Amino acid sequence: MTLEKKQRGRPKDNAKKTAILDSARNLFLAKGPDVSLDEIAASSGVAKATLYAKFTDKKALIEAVIRRESDLTVTEEQFTNFSQIPISDALYAFGLQYLTFINNRDLLNWDRLISSLESQNSDLQKRIFDLGPRSWSEPPHTIN
Repeated sequence: MTLEKKQRGRPKDNAKKTAILDSARNLFLAKGPDVSLDEIAASSGVAKATLYAKFTDKKALIEAVIRRESDLTVTEEQFTNFSQIPISDALYAFGLQYLTFINNRDLLNWDRLISSLESQNSDLQKRIFDLGPRSWSEPPHTIN
């Protein structure tokens, strides 16, 4: 007989987190980083307290949105899987996925959003770079 440990509190509701990320993405792309957390909460249909329960602050929310968006290029798991197949197949698969990403209409808006964050003297740009381009240049991300 196995006893399962019951989780305390309410069960996690990923639908709310997804709604917050979807709303935040749309509002950040439409209005830039000056969107208020009140607007994001209202647009996603959650209370502001729920938004703060999922994300500590606006920087964390922007980072989560950008991290989710960057997965459209290539996820960590996909990158690892690329190392398991012949290099020509990996390059072809990555190239197709990258072309889909780079031709997305929202790419220019992402550039504008990240650029506008610089005026806020935020360390967010460095964290985004560390999560994305810098992480790919460091081991174990090597394809043989």
